[in-house]
Amino acid sequence: MLDRAFVSAVASRSKKELSALTHLKFMKNNDDLLNDSTIDTVYIPPPNSLHKKWTVKAMEAGKHVLLEKLAALTEEKMIELKRASEANNVIFDGSVYVSIS
Repeated sequence: MLDRAFVSAVASRSKKELSALTHLKFMKNNDDLLNDSTIDTVYIPPPNSLHKKWTVKAMEAGKHVLLEKLAALTEEKMIELKRASEANNVIFDGSVYVSIS
């Protein structure tokens, strides 16, 4: 864990699966997480086909994004991610692997 970065919330359809993570805020859906002003960076883990949708939504909400590989399925989608990042003054990294234990 970094000194200035920590996991503070998680969005999931089922809170039961997250019962061991009592220190985290539980969000019922991704939109609630994106609308939380206390969160500045999000990790986007869905299938590659949904990366662009959720990454752009996160960036439009002013969030920095850590995105699982493969960031985009086409060059066109990658250009759209870059434009969204620049337009919203946020950073995204499309090559990260995150392990939370």
